[in-house]
Amino acid sequence: MFCIICKKYKYPIFLLCKELYCINHSKLLFNEQVSTIQKIYRGYKVRRILNKIFFKLPRDLQLYILCFNSTKTIKTKENENLQIKNNIKEATIKISDFHNLSVSKITLTEINDILTTLIKYKTYIDTSWFNYYKYYFNNIYSILLLLSEVQDLPHTFAHLVSIINNDIYESLDLTFNLLNNDFKATSKILLANITLFLK
Repeated sequence: MFCIICKKYKYPIFLLCKELYCINHSKLLFNEQVSTIQKIYRGYKVRRILNKIFFKLPRDLQLYILCFNSTKTIKTKENENLQIKNNIKEATIKISDFHNLSVSKITLTEINDILTTLIKYKTYIDTSWFNYYKYYFNNIYSILLLLSEVQDLPHTFAHLVSIINNDIYESLDLTFNLLNNDFKATSKILLANITLFLK
């Protein structure tokens, strides 16, 4: 069997409007009509099920079914949001307030993990918490700049020292990164992630 347009033997061949077409030409010429027919048939199938089953039920049962379906989707969305907020809360427990900052020490690797979680779930963070994280990470950004690159720039040194919060600075535990000689590499990654988060 040969396609009427390309005049080549191809498989499969479709008989449409009493003519033979290969799969490519049948899609090009009749795809829109086929999708319209499929839409109409899907609607017909749903209406047939509604007419045979749903509309014959008593009204209170219909309302229960409609309510059950809508509340189920709402509850799953609420559960997902609650789970995400719990993940954020667990990840940021060490930096959640200034008391926790003074009690526990935090390494750059832990800050990077927290930042990764916050970037992932940025849309779920409340405005007040976002402002707090923004303040915290601006301080971390300034501290890292001060410790790694500011020796060459004395005029920015005074500005950075003036905006750094002492509690945030004292909560940092840099010994792990300094002992492993990866302070500069980790701080560069952290600076890039902070910039990404604050966009």
